[in-house]
Amino acid sequence: MGLFREFLLILAGGGVGSVLGAGFGALVGAVSPEFMDVLAHPHPVGTPERVGAAMGMVGGLLVGAAGMAAGRLIGAARAWAGLRDG
Repeated sequence: MGLFREFLLILAGGGVGSVLGAGFGALVGAVSPEFMDVLAHPHPVGTPERVGAAMGMVGGLLVGAAGMAAGRLIGAARAWAGLRDG
């Protein structure tokens, strides 16, 4: 049951992460619409501070998601190793 529990936690984490990511994307679009415009149509920007802040927000979200995924993967591997010993 441990491995299945870890799989469900990874699945739930991915689902919650996608909902949070959508909300975070909406927040970034509200804070810096220039950032979204640069993503769709690359051009020089007039307010690089706002674009830099938006890029920092997105980068921080990706680092946090990678850390969570690595932690869940380690938890799943430990559960799988524990099932094999017993």
